[in-house]
Amino acid sequence: MYEGVSYINLGLAGIFIGFVIIAFIPPKVIDLDVYIKTIISYQSSLNNMVKALNLEGNPVFIPSYEDLPNGGIFIPKYKNFSINLGMFDEETFLVNGGGILITPPIGYRFIEDFEDYSDIKLKETDLGLAISVASSVLKIFGLVEGIDFEEKNESIKIIVENLKVQYNGYKIPCPIISSIVYLVSLSLNQLIYIENIKKEENYIEINLKKLGSVDEHLW
Repeated sequence: MYEGVSYINLGLAGIFIGFVIIAFIPPKVIDLDVYIKTIISYQSSLNNMVKALNLEGNPVFIPSYEDLPNGGIFIPKYKNFSINLGMFDEETFLVNGGGILITPPIGYRFIEDFEDYSDIKLKETDLGLAISVASSVLKIFGLVEGIDFEEKNESIKIIVENLKVQYNGYKIPCPIISSIVYLVSLSLNQLIYIENIKKEENYIEINLKKLGSVDEHLW
């Protein structure tokens, strides 16, 4: 039914080193445009790796927890998968037979911006409030015109109006979309699976599925 996976702790591959460094540079130290262009460059490299490894699954966003304090993005090898978060840590990269882990998530810097501008800790805060904060801050930055959402049972739909970063259709999304999805995982303290992302004329539709809490995936 689900593919069992075992984990290999290989340390961070070279492609991730620059990404990890820039992810933790304080927002005021680096120009926003430079940050976005740099992260998008790493995004392109990561997506080339996804293709080379034939990773079929869509991204799963993991909220922060003890062994992964900055959260992450898991790209599973197969569309049907299971995750044992007890085997993840900050040095996990390749998951043997199961995919790759990216930590911190692309767009992590924006989470710090959201919290700094709002003076609100986003972990386990109300989802509506969290989305409102992200919408306001990204609008101030001139990156979107607004963000709306609908939540129904285990499904969440996010509408990003007039995303100013070119949408490229990569499996690993751009830093703005990534930051929004990671925000959802933080707010709900759940693993969040991207079912699909649709580009419409003047908005991006992101369809998400809740996969349960961290505790539910600790074996």
